[in-house]
Amino acid sequence: MSIKRQIKKNSKSRTRRSRTRRSRTRRSRTRRSRTRRSRTRRSRTRRSRTRRSRTRRSRTRRGGVNEFIPDNVEHLKKKLKEQGINTTKWENGKSKTVENLYNEIQKGETKLAMINGIIKRIVSAVSVKIYDSQAKQYLLHETSHHNITQSEDPRPKMKGNDDMREKMNKGETPIEAMTRGISEELGEEYSKNIRFFHGEPSLDIYKVDTIKEDSNSYPGLGAHYNWYREEIYIPNLTVKTLYSGEVKDQDKYFFIKELNDDGTFKRNIKWTWKKT
Repeated sequence: MSIKRQIKKNSKSRTRRSRTRRSRTRRSRTRRSRTRRSRTRRSRTRRSRTRRSRTRRSRTRRGGVNEFIPDNVEHLKKKLKEQGINTTKWENGKSKTVENLYNEIQKGETKLAMINGIIKRIVSAVSVKIYDSQAKQYLLHETSHHNITQSEDPRPKMKGNDDMREKMNKGETPIEAMTRGISEELGEEYSKNIRFFHGEPSLDIYKVDTIKEDSNSYPGLGAHYNWYREEIYIPNLTVKTLYSGEVKDQDKYFFIKELNDDGTFKRNIKWTWKKT
């Protein structure tokens, strides 16, 4: 073999070895780079999980609030019993039943929440004072409930509220709840005749007033009531139930028949106009 050919051959061999080394170096660098990126991602993921975990623990410590949604009535009874609430007292006719509470939860009228380990009933509702006119000479009171008829029931459920109260359904605004409550408890015609003292709803109906107390309907079960308040008058209601040609300078009462969702009789509500 000539010297020139030998030199060319050696040169090609060196070039191949050099290329091989560079290729190995690149692959090695690529592997190290991928390894570093992979380690960095895992490290970031661990830190992110740690932050989320710390956030969850922090939220639990600060608020300690978890909504409790029962699967059925028996599940609800079991939870109330675990919390030391005696529901047998709810069966005496003066209070509502566990079934009533479960139905309220299903409708979105009531929520149950574990607040610092104690079960509470969360209710959002409107409180509406209904006057006779802008003069505010009379105020309408919800006096009592009669579950048979106003003449036959010897033991009406006394209320004594100086306002109309209505629990808000899920997704309902205070104005919508007020209108629905008037329609159900006074009559649909009156829900279309509502008048506000300032020509429009006051800002107070959009401000929540939270009161913590025992549930009147469910003894032993603590409650957080979120109240939205308003004052109105209904001209047609005043004319038909207060100023109907009889003596005006005295309290006057009337009954409204309330129906269930299926149209069956629910109760008679006694309303009384009282001088302010």
